[in-house]
Amino acid sequence: AAFAQPLDLYRENIEYGIPNLITSDCMLHIYHLMYDKVIKKVEKQRLIGELDAFTEASFKKAIEIYNGTGEKRAKKAAFKNICYFGIGMRILNIDLPGGIPLDANRIMDNDVKKVRERWGSGTSEIFPYRLDYKRYTSKGYYSRLTEFNNYYTAMMWYGSAPFMFETYDDIGSPKILDEQVAMAVI
Repeated sequence: AAFAQPLDLYRENIEYGIPNLITSDCMLHIYHLMYDKVIKKVEKQRLIGELDAFTEASFKKAIEIYNGTGEKRAKKAAFKNICYFGIGMRILNIDLPGGIPLDANRIMDNDVKKVRERWGSGTSEIFPYRLDYKRYTSKGYYSRLTEFNNYYTAMMWYGSAPFMFETYDDIGSPKILDEQVAMAVI
């Protein structure tokens, strides 16, 4: 007989009085199912809301800094942070407030399109390095519900598009990325 889940075999054996041999792969499967259920519950009840709050607060702070400074480098870093967290807000389907610089909207539109369409390797105007836009393809239970898909994609955005403080030039010499440092500081 075909069984939908490995545990169905054990249930049938109990029903017919047949002794079960509990194997380590069965125990690992049960552990995996329990772990999956706990992670889903924690993400749904807590982490999704926390990510939304973090993203909104970071975006608002970037706008505040952008509007409150006249210093050229700080304003540019704040502008890029508006784009960075604005992309997170768009991925999470959080409405953006008014008063966003037009160029920021254009940059956000371009990157969100690349994220949603899983473009492959490409550049972003926010970072001085290439991003792998294929990484944002959700898997497993993240792909089944929009809320989980958006959460996964936003977490991947924040995790795979980091502020890099140092890189190396063509001959292997380190190069400090001042703009990235400024973005992280503000």
